[in-house]
Formats: sequence, structure tokens, C-alpha cells
Amino acid sequence: MVSKKDLILDEQVRLLFAAMPLSAVATIANSSILAFIQWSVVDHSRLFGWLIGMLLLVAFRIYLTARYKRNNPAPESASRWQNLFNIGAILAALLWGYACLSLFPQQSIVHQVFLAFVIAGMCAGAVTTLSFLRLPVVSFLCFSLLPLIWNFFASNTDISIAMGVMVALFFISTLSSAKRGYDNTLSNITMRLDADQREKMLYESEARYKHIFEAAPLGIIHYDKDGIILKCNMRLGEMLGYDSDKLSGVKIFDEVNDDTLVNAVKQSLAGENGYFQGSSKQLYLGNDTPIRAYFRGIVQTNGDVAGGVAVVEDITEDQRVERLKSEFVATVSHELRTPLTAIMGSLGLLKSNAVADQSRAQELLLNAHRNSERLLMLINDILDMEKISAGKMEYNKSLFPVMEFAEQAIQNNAAYGDQHKVRYEIIQRVAGDLVMCVDQHRLMQVMSNLLSNAAKFSPEHSVVEILLESNAEKVTIRVRDYGVGIPEEFGDNVFERFSQADSSTIRRAGGTGLGLSISRNIINDHGGRIWFETEVGKGTCFYFTIPLADACQ
Repeated sequence: MVSKKDLILDEQVRLLFAAMPLSAVATIANSSILAFIQWSVVDHSRLFGWLIGMLLLVAFRIYLTARYKRNNPAPESASRWQNLFNIGAILAALLWGYACLSLFPQQSIVHQVFLAFVIAGMCAGAVTTLSFLRLPVVSFLCFSLLPLIWNFFASNTDISIAMGVMVALFFISTLSSAKRGYDNTLSNITMRLDADQREKMLYESEARYKHIFEAAPLGIIHYDKDGIILKCNMRLGEMLGYDSDKLSGVKIFDEVNDDTLVNAVKQSLAGENGYFQGSSKQLYLGNDTPIRAYFRGIVQTNGDVAGGVAVVEDITEDQRVERLKSEFVATVSHELRTPLTAIMGSLGLLKSNAVADQSRAQELLLNAHRNSERLLMLINDILDMEKISAGKMEYNKSLFPVMEFAEQAIQNNAAYGDQHKVRYEIIQRVAGDLVMCVDQHRLMQVMSNLLSNAAKFSPEHSVVEILLESNAEKVTIRVRDYGVGIPEEFGDNVFERFSQADSSTIRRAGGTGLGLSISRNIINDHGGRIWFETEVGKGTCFYFTIPLADACQ
């Protein structure tokens, strides 16, 4: 980062080079005039040599200025260009000092005065063009005027001594003027840089807050004390279905006919907080988006309310989640009530000794046991979902052969398949020595979810197929049924919590809508992936992958 000192020096050097063309013109003009006037009283060779030297130096300084402007150097290199400029300025001062010594006509007071006049003019110009830095202007004044003062006093005449005193006074005054010029220049540059810095910071701050305003995920409205919208962000425009820029200048009270919303705005303009929940159409004609809005007044330092700001939230997702939760509660209530009713009915008959037949009693006990297991699965799903939400799902991984896993899954779920009159069959196998590093219980839970879903949605006497594929890195397991398929509009929500294609409590298949969501989390935690392909009326195929492993960590 460039320091402030470098920035100040860079500006001083820029001003020096900017004044250089005018200085060069003045130098050429004054040198030529001086040479012409002094030609009759000064040795020609010295005069000609001095003039050639002055012209060469001017050419060098013009070349240096052209290079500076062409290169447009960075502030970090300002000190280098300062040194180059100082060399040229000091050489010019030495040449003018040489003129005071070698071109000073001892016998002609008129030509002495003219020389002093030219030198004084050059020094006055130097105060204007060189006082941006101390060294060049002080060097020019000292090297140019001190030899002239010396010569006047050395002449030892009344008029020459008087001229020496006048030049000395001029020297002191020009030094003082140069100092004031330098101090003023330094002060002006510092103030301008500070102002530029403040302006830059203000611009960056404004740009940053404008970006935050526009990129905010919530709608924002800024309105004045009369309720006229001054500015809205893009998110609000998306909610309302309008270009946010077109909402500027709209008076809220003219567009709103909802008393609650009007009162919320009025409360904010009275210095209180306002609240509204309803449709975005009640705020401005457009989309019918459910919103929640908070209104607050903007209070100035004197206590007056200058306007207000509203933060508008799209609560479509909140309402969807609430609806899903309500459906979930209704579903769970139904799922709990059904097995409990069966259990209580079976136990009630056994308790009353209404069943004399031993086989019938055994059937009732099996029914109660089966429904107890159904209740346990439901409760376990709910507990697993809570563990996943809290990030506390634990896994006990070990090596498990792929084929053994598939065969055991069929054995564990065979009874469920028989209940739905569906048969499970492995139709594509992999090498028997392939192993996975998995939590056997959790991965079997995934397989049971997929197999039970396939059985529930398959026609009677059909086959649910299990296909296994592998490569060097992973095994892919497919569970394919030939049932009703998954509706297209429900496809994006299959793995969401509480999601079911039919959310009514009276469904053909039953279930809580948690199984696939739990399965996705288990597969993800094992480093795999789960997805599906479906065709309505023809069936569904669920896929999941699990990395192969030689050993468990």
C-alpha cells in the first residue's frame, strides 16, 4: 500500500514537472536577451559558452519532462524523479550563478543593473515554479543571488553597494516567499489527499452498503415521512413481481387498502415499531406472495422521524414447513392409532377369554407383535431424524461383504414382501470377495426402506429386483420395482422430511415420509450418493453407491 508521504511527494513532483515547460520558455527567452544585451561588454567566448550550456541544460530538462509524462510513474518512484529534477534545477542555478560571476560587467553599471534585473526575474519565477519542494528553490535562489550580491559589494561604489543591499533584501524576501509557497503547497496537497481519501472511503462505503441493500435476501423498503417510497431493493421487486426501480415514488397510503398494513406504516412514522403479515398484494398489486413485514421509523438526532424502513420476508417456505409439520402430525397420529388399535383389539380379545381356539389366539398374538414392531419402527424413524438434525448420528463401521449384505437384506424383508404378495430377487451379482466399510445396521436400514417402499407400491405377485454393479472404487446397488412410479411434480421432494406423494391420512401405502430422508443422510455420511429414476405407471428404480474398502479406519 502506498504511504501518504509517497502520495504527497508524488504530487509535489507532478507539480514541478507541470511547471517545467513555462520555466524552459522563460529560461530560453531571458538567456537569449541577456546574451544579446551583454554582447558588447562581456567576452564573447564566455558568453557564447554560457548560452550553449544553458540551451543544452534546457533541452535536457525538457527531455526529462517528456519522459516523466510519457511514463506516468507510480507514486512509489516519486523519489527517483525528484532526484532527477533536483539535478536539473541545481545545474540551472549554477549556470545562473556563473552568469553573475563571469558575465558581470565591471565598468558598466547599466549592464550590471540589467543583469540583476534578469536574475531577479528568474528568481521570482523560480519561487512560482520551484517552491513545491525546498531543495530546488533554495538552491536556485542561493546559487543565483549570492554571487550577484558578492559582486555588487565587491565593486565598492555607492551605487553598487546600494544595489547589493537591494539584492540582499530581495534574496531574503524571495526566500520567505518560497517558504510560504512551500508550506501552502504542502498544506493544500495534504488537505486534497485527505479529501480524496474521505471521498474514496465514502464512495466505497456507499457502494458496499448499496451492494448489501441490493443483495439482501429480504425485501427492503425505504420511505419518507409522507409514506412515499424512496428506494426498494431487487428482492422486494421479485416478491411483488415489479421492477424495484418503478416502485420509487409510489405513495404507500395510496396503494394500500389494508388497515393492518396502513397502521404498521403509521406506527413506524410515529417512532414505533409496526408489523404486518399477509399477502404481498396488500402492499402493492402484483404477485400473491405470503409475506411478513417489520416497519421501523428513522429517527434523526433531534428526535424527528424522517421516514421509515421496512424489512419484508417471503414466508412461503415457512408456511410450507408448517403445512408439512401439520401433515406429519396428522400422519403420525394415524400411523400410531392404526397399530395401537390392532394391538389393543387383539389383547382385548385375549384378555376377555373370548377366543377359545388356540390357533386363533396365536394369530392374535402375532398380529399384536407385528403391530408392535411397526410402532417401534415409527418411533425409531422419529428418533433418527432428531439425531440427524442435531448432527449426533453415530456409526459403528466394519467390513461387510457386498453379496452377503444383499442376501441378508432379502431375508430380513422377506416377510414384508410376503405381506404385500411381492417377491425380492437378486438378478445381477458382483464378485463375492468385494467388501464395504459400513455400519451394517444403518446400511441395512437404508435397504429396508427401499425394499419396503418398492413392495408397498408394486402390484401383487410382481418381483422387486436388486441389481449390483462395481468398479475399482465403489459398488452401486439398485432396487427396481414395476409399480405406479413417482409423480413428476413430487420428484424434487422425494428425499425431503415429511414428504409423501399422497399426504392424506387415508393412504394405500402408509408411512411417515421420513424413511428416504433418513436414508439419504446415511448414504451421504458413508461417502456415497442416492438418487432415483421413475416413469409413472411403469415403476421406479432407486440407486445408491458405497465406496469399496480394504479395511476400516
